[in-house]
Amino acid sequence: MKRIRAEIAAKTAVPAAGSPAQQAAGGEEPRQPITPEGFRRTFSVRELLRGKRNEDFIRSAYVKILGREPDVVGRSHYLKHLNHGRLERVVVLRRLVNSAEARGRGIRIRGLRWRVAWTKAARKPPLRSIVNFSKGIRYLSRLPRLARDVRNFEALATVTAQQVAAEARVEQQALAGPMKASIEKLRRQIEPLAAAQSDLAGRIDAIAATVAGNKHRLEQAKAAADELRDQAKTTAAELGDQAKATAEELRGSIASLAENLSGLETVPPDLHRLRTEMAELHGRINSHWRSIVDQKLRLELLLTEARKRLPASLDAAQLETIANERHHLLDAFYVSFEDRYRGTRDDIKNRQKIYVPYARKAAEATGGELIDIGCGRGEWLELLGESGLPASGIDLNRVMVEECHARGLKATLGDALEVLRSLPERSLGAVTGFHIIEHLPFDVLVTLFDEVLRVLKPGGMVIFETPNPANLQVAAERFYMDPTHLNPLPSDLISFIATARGFSGVEVLDLHPMDWAHRDYDDPMLGLLQRKLFGAQDYSIIGWKAS
Repeated sequence: MKRIRAEIAAKTAVPAAGSPAQQAAGGEEPRQPITPEGFRRTFSVRELLRGKRNEDFIRSAYVKILGREPDVVGRSHYLKHLNHGRLERVVVLRRLVNSAEARGRGIRIRGLRWRVAWTKAARKPPLRSIVNFSKGIRYLSRLPRLARDVRNFEALATVTAQQVAAEARVEQQALAGPMKASIEKLRRQIEPLAAAQSDLAGRIDAIAATVAGNKHRLEQAKAAADELRDQAKTTAAELGDQAKATAEELRGSIASLAENLSGLETVPPDLHRLRTEMAELHGRINSHWRSIVDQKLRLELLLTEARKRLPASLDAAQLETIANERHHLLDAFYVSFEDRYRGTRDDIKNRQKIYVPYARKAAEATGGELIDIGCGRGEWLELLGESGLPASGIDLNRVMVEECHARGLKATLGDALEVLRSLPERSLGAVTGFHIIEHLPFDVLVTLFDEVLRVLKPGGMVIFETPNPANLQVAAERFYMDPTHLNPLPSDLISFIATARGFSGVEVLDLHPMDWAHRDYDDPMLGLLQRKLFGAQDYSIIGWKAS
């Protein structure tokens, strides 16, 4: 039976093709009818109106009514009108079934006429109001179910918030005990140190007072001796005996003064020793002070978040703030580490003076502010301030930022990449970073170059200084003295990244060679060995944004 029906359908089907104009223009190939399996001539209007997407509806109507896939023109025409609400689906079905192509196939659609009549009537004012009212009644019937879903969601949210609050309370209690114990321990350690410092200060003041008194007596004795010599010369003839006695008295005074002077010579070594002890004690007190400041800041943050929570539960931002405190546990340790191994403030400022002309050139070209990434203790910011150049710093170390604030420097606590992303384009004159890029993963490093280029004004400058792995002592040992370093970065690699990401005029400065690097050798192998072992310990790349 299927074969007989297929043969009858093939004989009665009218092949459809594109319009004659389209075929003449060669714009569309002739449409091939679909050979139906189980061909039907009668459909219900509900069956043809199925499908949520208008594209699926148009294809189903073409296949079932015309027996072929929709042509490009017809599909785009009906799809556009359906999407814009200018046609109803029943109107599309009526046009297709009334076409010559469908009439030749003998297609009938049950219920189409009254659906078309209903659609037309529903557009007129009286019936349209009734239809809209029925839709409103249907939507109102859904309100109880929506209210029930809202109540269920609120109950779930309340239970979740209570669980989070309980967990946060347990974590807070676990953190508060060790922190209080640490603060008490530090206080007990500092009390004897403060007493020792006070005792040393008293001893130094006493020695200084003794030295000052001896110097004063010495000056008085010298003045008296000069006066006596003058009197002895003028009255030597008349007062011979008296002059001899006076001479003896002077000899005694001079001997006494010599003894005082010999005693004074023993003071400076003791004073030098006391000064050395004082410097060591001052360093230890600074280290403990930084630890106390760090502990104090973390404790204040936790107490502030706890006050915000009570009596309500902690929100996500407060929980994130408490969790992020683990990133600051070693802040004070890292500052003390830099104090010990990087050098004094004067040493760092003397090394960085080489960059002041570059910063001044960028400021004159752009008029923009300079931002120092990883500003640390603020030596570069202080040097720029002394040179009259506006600058500010960014650092993740809270203790270092506090030290910058104590010196009156402008510094922000935060992630450098996030701060740069928050700035508008072409807003800065220069971006610098000293010994910062060796701490970054490679993808973050490339992103940093992109963000720096974005925020720089035309004519702006970037400076990045980093350890030089071309020096074998640096690459093999000194680079790893800092446990937060990731990988040594050759100068050719950083120069290539800067050029590839859009900087121009990129140059490399070799910096801080060792003492033996200045010796000359006739043997080229000895010269190469000298450069590899005692050459530049650091280098910097300097790039510019094209005007």
